[in-house]
Amino acid sequence: MDFTLLDACETKPNGTTLMLDEVFVMGKTVLYVHIPDRINITQHLQQYTRMIRQSATMYTRAKRTTSSRPGQ
Repeated sequence: MDFTLLDACETKPNGTTLMLDEVFVMGKTVLYVHIPDRINITQHLQQYTRMIRQSATMYTRAKRTTSSRPGQ
């Protein structure tokens, strides 16, 4: 899963850090994710699931109904 990080901090192997406003990360490059204890992962996963459901219904086309016009 690809994702975007906002207000990220990159730490190089030599110890220097670089603050970045926005970073796009390709999912295949991620080896490990650390989630701090202060974050309620269940709440965030539920919020993410709601967002996915909303976007799935938001971008679908309405189904056509059959017309009941006389003569057809």
